Order: sequence, then structure tokens, then C-alpha cells
Amino acid sequence: MHIKIQDYLKVAHFLSEVLDSSYHVTLKDMEHPHEPIFSSQAPPAEESVDLLAFKLIHTKAYLQKDAITNYQVPNHYPLRTSTLFIKDEANQLLGMLSIHCDNSGYHHLAKTLLDLHQPHNHPLEMEQANATSMQTNANLIQEIITQSLQAKGIDTESISPQMRIKSLLQLSFDEKIAIMQAMQEQGIFLIKGSVGQVAQALHCSTPSVYRYLHKIKTVSNL
Repeated sequence: MHIKIQDYLKVAHFLSEVLDSSYHVTLKDMEHPHEPIFSSQAPPAEESVDLLAFKLIHTKAYLQKDAITNYQVPNHYPLRTSTLFIKDEANQLLGMLSIHCDNSGYHHLAKTLLDLHQPHNHPLEMEQANATSMQTNANLIQEIITQSLQAKGIDTESISPQMRIKSLLQLSFDEKIAIMQAMQEQGIFLIKGSVGQVAQALHCSTPSVYRYLHKIKTVSNL
């Protein structure tokens, strides 16, 4: 763990003790991006929060700004997030300290008051919102996987499913490493459940995906 991340870990603990239960503090280390190294409690709409972290990495927002404040989590209007980018001297991202503010209690109160005047209004079911969020994550994963495969000359649109599978199985170890590297650089593995999605798409086992990621990490540390 980078020394800067260690310092911000203390800050994360401090914020979690100061802020009330409507706030959720998370700290991500880019060396281990799959899960936060600190979370004051599981944030609501966790899949959407993961998707948002992926978007920040993919767009390289950290290169232009030190922080982004009060932005909306997709498909969860009451949840707003502020993120501080933790960077090294070369402006490379080391981690992200985020504060998620859940205003759902206030929105529920406001809606209750509104329903007193308009009793026939019906709230959006949480199950539907969560399903939409999870589908959005899955679509993004599949889109990036398809782009990675096409970069290797595999036409995923016109070839038959059988030929697509055959092409995937014929990829060399180095080619699979290159695909994993491309997906990692775009932040795909920040999305919860992405390892299983990648394994299914590449027709390999989940342990194999972890071995590829470990190989990439080992090479990058040389």
C-alpha cells in the first residue's frame, strides 16, 4: 500500500466517525481495485457506485481535476457522491476517497407529504431500479470485452457463435494477457462481478482470469 493511501486511511476512519449514518465513506486503492480497502458501511446501490468508479477511471477525470463533488449515482437520484483523487507526483491515480450521501430519507418524507395531496402516485419499485443498474453494468462489461476481442481481429458481429468460441479458445497466453491488460486499463475490473463475466465471455475459468491479472500485476511491478 502506498504511503499516501495509508495517510488517507486515517482520514477515512475519521470521517466515518464524524459523519452521521446518512453518509458512507469508502477508500479505494488502485493496486486492489475490486473492493474498497475501507468502507464505513455498505453504500446503497453498491453496483451503481462501482459503475460510477469505473466511469471516473475510464474517462481519466483525475488528470484534469483533483476532485469531483456532488455528482449523481446513476439510477439512484437520492444518492450523491463526492470523490477526492489521490495521485502521485506524476499525476497517476493511486486511490479514491469518496463520500456517498444518501438523501433517500428526505426524499421519502417529501414524497409522503406530496402523496397526501396526490394519493394516487405510485413510487418506483426498488427492485426495478436495482435491475436496471445491474443490466447497465453487464452491458458495459460486454461492450468493452467485444472491443478488446475485435482489437485482436475477432469479428464478433458476423462470425457464427461456434467460430467465435473456437477463435477464443485458440488465443495464446500472451494474447489473453493483452486482452486482460486492455480491459484493466479501461477499469472494467472495478465493476463488481466483472471477473465472472469476463471468464464467461472468454470461455475460460474464473481462476484463469485471476491468474492473468496476477501476471499483469507481477510484470508491472518489475
